[in-house]
Amino acid sequence: MTDNQDDSFNASKAEIFEALGHPTRIRILQELREKPLAFSELKRATGLESNGLLTFHLGKLKDLVKLNSEGDYALTDGGREALRLIQAVHETAPKEITRAEGSRLIPKLPLLLVAPIGLIAVISLIFQANDFLNPCFMWGMRSLTISSNSPCSMVGGTPETMLKAVLQLALVQGGILLAIGLGVVGFLRAHSRLVIVGSVILIFESIPLVFDGLFVFTLLAASSLLWSMKMQIRPKTPVAYPGSQV
Repeated sequence: MTDNQDDSFNASKAEIFEALGHPTRIRILQELREKPLAFSELKRATGLESNGLLTFHLGKLKDLVKLNSEGDYALTDGGREALRLIQAVHETAPKEITRAEGSRLIPKLPLLLVAPIGLIAVISLIFQANDFLNPCFMWGMRSLTISSNSPCSMVGGTPETMLKAVLQLALVQGGILLAIGLGVVGFLRAHSRLVIVGSVILIFESIPLVFDGLFVFTLLAASSLLWSMKMQIRPKTPVAYPGSQV
């Protein structure tokens, strides 16, 4: 094959790539796969409103589409081959997506890491809620005394007042659940500000939990949310497709 023949062959391939580089042109080929169509039928099938626009796309498909003896547009052998190529690419795409699913699981790891501290906060709320509903539980108790007329066979209590206990629940358990909610919503919606706010709240919530050892879970959850935000805003390499211009 001479240099002139090589240049001609490469130019022909470039024209085919350009023809397949627009979704409307692919739609035209797909509509003509079943049967030849008149200009008006093809225009209606593709949803184009302008005759000139359809004429323009048909001009780009000059090697893939032809006029038959009845004046209708039909596929050439090259057009049918181009459709087979498109179908082959379409069939291999799901396999590539499946292989990528494993890498998509990694950014979702923060949802698993925030779960333990969220579960601990919910369980703590449930147990402490029983104290508020228990008529035999004494708030602000100085000393434990049971009168003979008391209906409670067992009495529990705490020197804390009920108001102080409510504030503590709101600031600690409530704050943790609020932070997790903001972080998860921000993670799912790729909203970096919500993730940052949720992470900062979790870091502050770890302070009163230092003596209980639970601060490890809050710091782990905050770190995982910040890491997820970094993964989401990481710049992606743009992919260029041949013949993507109109």
